Amino acid sequence: MPSALAPGHVRTRAVGLRTVWPGRVLFVAIAREAAEPMALGFFLFCFTFLARQLLRMMEFAVNKGVGVGELGKLVLGIAVPFAGLTLPMALLLGIMVGFSRLSSDHEIVAMKASGVSPAQMFGPALALAGVAWVICVLLMVLGYPWGFRTARETFIDIARTNATVGIQERVFLTEFDDVVIYAEKVPVRGQQLEGLLIYDARDKTRAQTIFARRGSIRSNPRAFTVEIELEDGELQILDEGRSRLQRVHFQAYALSLDLNARVMGNLPTRDPKEMSLGELRAEVAARRASPDGDWVRPLLEFHRRFAIPFACLVLPLAGIPLGIQPQRTGRVWGFGLSLVLIGLYYGGMVAGEALAKRNLAGGHGGLPVWMAAWLPNVLLGGIGALLTWQTIRERPVAAVRWLQDRGGDLRALVARLVLRRSAT
Repeated sequence: MPSALAPGHVRTRAVGLRTVWPGRVLFVAIAREAAEPMALGFFLFCFTFLARQLLRMMEFAVNKGVGVGELGKLVLGIAVPFAGLTLPMALLLGIMVGFSRLSSDHEIVAMKASGVSPAQMFGPALALAGVAWVICVLLMVLGYPWGFRTARETFIDIARTNATVGIQERVFLTEFDDVVIYAEKVPVRGQQLEGLLIYDARDKTRAQTIFARRGSIRSNPRAFTVEIELEDGELQILDEGRSRLQRVHFQAYALSLDLNARVMGNLPTRDPKEMSLGELRAEVAARRASPDGDWVRPLLEFHRRFAIPFACLVLPLAGIPLGIQPQRTGRVWGFGLSLVLIGLYYGGMVAGEALAKRNLAGGHGGLPVWMAAWLPNVLLGGIGALLTWQTIRERPVAAVRWLQDRGGDLRALVARLVLRRSAT
């Protein structure tokens, strides 16, 4: 059959991303609709959880004279573990807010009328969930113990190198065991002191009080001590029976204070949150061998390193169907319902931990530790699977319809009360 084209012309067809992947535009649009509120929610949740810690860090910087570099390292060590915990929450918030906006603006209806099935709408959100899962695994397995360990080590380094700056004018410093320091004037950042009063009761049999016109105080990080050099003062020693007081005048006097009790006594023992996966397994084995060892906590921590990232794959199964449901309130509905699901998930974590601890001391009604760690994923995953099945088959979700009706009744009641009040 002769060709309809003129001689010399060849039939060509452009091959590009749109040809290979016709739904690229729709895929990117839905993913972006969920990614933007997800990013905002991530920073919101991180800031909410870190707000109290940040205030404490700022007070620490002002009172202790901590540098910007040390303070930044300390904040980073605290922020990384919180990032791993809040990423699943932010993902759920972004998906529900994004799909709720599409539903309230009737874009979901328009997509269905154009031949886009609900199953195809799941693709962009699940792809976003897969990326979040990979990031969350890295944060929980590697970043989580690094953050807690870094925060602890940085705090110890700050205490070693900045031990002297806690002294303030006309304020009694009682952080050292059995030693009280008072300075009338602190001209240069706590190192050059004037009008010193020091009460030293480390020797219970000979408590001594020291008065000095001037003094300098410096920390020795290597020896983990604070050295105080006093000038032009008087030493008063009271014996154990408090019957005799000795007075000794001096031109120069040196006093050494140990920092170990001050710093290390305020720090807890090494926490399972600081341990790697290998260290957690070894810790579980060591504590099981001990009659009174609490092996539940490290084993629960081991399973949570994987259970929390898996929430990035579980929570969207419940969030997408709820967001797709027809409703009129838009982002408000998605935001409120996502907070409910987040509360259910982390409430399940608390309940699972309580049930896991019953395994100690022969408690009854406890769950195996691995089951307690994965309990929230199982519960929310089951609910999400049911909702996803109903959505794909385009069946209405009765619970959502009931919540929407109750919400409509509440809005109508509020509107009537407002009209009645304005009429009076």
